[in-house]
Amino acid sequence: MLIRFIALIVLSLGLNTAFAYKITEVQVVRYGERYIITFSAHLDAPVNNVQKVIYDFENGAKLSPAVLSTEVYRFDDDTARVRATMRPCVGIFCRTMVKLSIVNLEDNQIHMRGVQDAGSFRNIEEVIRYSAENQGTMMKYKGDFSPGFYLPQWLGVRFIRGVIRKYLGATLAEIENKANAGV
Repeated sequence: MLIRFIALIVLSLGLNTAFAYKITEVQVVRYGERYIITFSAHLDAPVNNVQKVIYDFENGAKLSPAVLSTEVYRFDDDTARVRATMRPCVGIFCRTMVKLSIVNLEDNQIHMRGVQDAGSFRNIEEVIRYSAENQGTMMKYKGDFSPGFYLPQWLGVRFIRGVIRKYLGATLAEIENKANAGV
């Protein structure tokens, strides 16, 4: 039994060092019915490749285990309409959500504006900024959203923090992996 436990620890340490991403800051703040989420992460991958992976919404479901599907209508190379269906779970609490966004690829950032009162959110705006840093990519995320469903005050911040803890590492590892594979 002890040998299995030690082998599991060694294996998990080996798997954790396979990716070089580093999350430097995560914050969830509630203002009335609005939630502000911010995080920063450093990925060991070229910034241009990271941008391409993030903007590839057709394969969004492959980046995060919380994303079930994405439907994309591209207006041009820099603008798209994206419908994402997500099902994040924390413990026994799961919620299927639909997010409809107009996405713009801008200089060093991706700006996603939710279609107001569409899907599971009354309002949503997200910005992902990225820049070259230390032979890799510094990625900064800020999301400002108001859910269109009832989320008890005592559960809201806990649920969102739990979702971030559960899915962010796997998502960043997949972005880094795809970016280093040349997209």
